[in-house]
Amino acid sequence: MEPQGAMTRESDTEPLLSREYPVRELQRLGRDPVEITSEGPENQAIAEAFGLEGISSLSAVFTAQPQGKFLHINGEVRARVTQICVVSLEPFDSEVREPVDVRFSDDPALYNAQDKDLPGNEAEWSDPPDPIAGETIDLGALALEHLALALDPHPRKPGVEFQPGAEQIQADGEEESPFAALKALQHVDKPE
Repeated sequence: MEPQGAMTRESDTEPLLSREYPVRELQRLGRDPVEITSEGPENQAIAEAFGLEGISSLSAVFTAQPQGKFLHINGEVRARVTQICVVSLEPFDSEVREPVDVRFSDDPALYNAQDKDLPGNEAEWSDPPDPIAGETIDLGALALEHLALALDPHPRKPGVEFQPGAEQIQADGEEESPFAALKALQHVDKPE
């Protein structure tokens, strides 16, 4: 199945990765997988937007299954990204794998429903369903949302450890507590 409206980012008003699929087609497919990939200019724009040095590959595989008033989409987002280590400031590559498990619904009454209000045995769900706006679901946007969740906001190159500076080491070799300066202030004579 080909997405409707697949596009690359040509201006700031277009999504970074748009892969819109008709809801009826997703419901009909059932457990047949839908695969999406991003390459070239899309990867470059996504990397810039996410503050990454680069993205060499980005893909996702989704399956959709109707469940009463819901359309349940699950799958996995995979990416190979280049990040900057927060300790050494060196670039390094890492693999990202993030599971996707989301419910959609076009019933506005369910968006704000509490678990106890959901029909059937859906009480195990803690989040309300995502709304279906119109007749399509943008699986590209869903993939990017989960990529963002998977990225470490403070990436550290494997094997790199933080080493405190000399001013943080006491004479006896122990690390000085960051609160040592505050403790020293307690002993300052207060004006009377």
